[in-house]
Amino acid sequence: MPFDIPSLPVLVNRTQSDLAGDALRRSDAQVLARAVSGAAYGLYGYLDWIVDQILPDTADEVTLERMADLRLKQPRKTAQPAEGRVSFTAAANAVVDVGTVLQADDGRSYKVTTGKTTMAGTNTVAVEAVDAGVMGNADPGLVLTLVQPVEGVAVTFTVLSPGLIGGLAQ
Repeated sequence: MPFDIPSLPVLVNRTQSDLAGDALRRSDAQVLARAVSGAAYGLYGYLDWIVDQILPDTADEVTLERMADLRLKQPRKTAQPAEGRVSFTAAANAVVDVGTVLQADDGRSYKVTTGKTTMAGTNTVAVEAVDAGVMGNADPGLVLTLVQPVEGVAVTFTVLSPGLIGGLAQ
């Protein structure tokens, strides 16, 4: 059977009656009743939060990481960005710099990790997701668009097989 936490007005009424029900609204007893009731209400809230921290499915992230660290005896693994190769067409001697940003239609962003001075025709470069995690993984054939145009380079890039892979959550 769950424990029902009394509301703040109920606590105030209980404390007022414990202090002999002083009739004057701003009397010392009334002020004391409200102060004590507010403190008790805060403590009930804190106890309710502690109950949530006991079990992993309701614990907040900091407590959950601490539980995992105590039980698993190893630190949390960091998130990994997805990476892979993309192809694009360009004129000869155009430069695609490291850090050039590409974006998918759904808003996911990728950056070029290996710069390239292009040849006329089809070229490839390595890219990785700007945000680490599984959301950066992408299937082959996904079309990415340059965020800022690069002289001599087509605006669209295509993800090559096996896709942008390796994105892992924390």
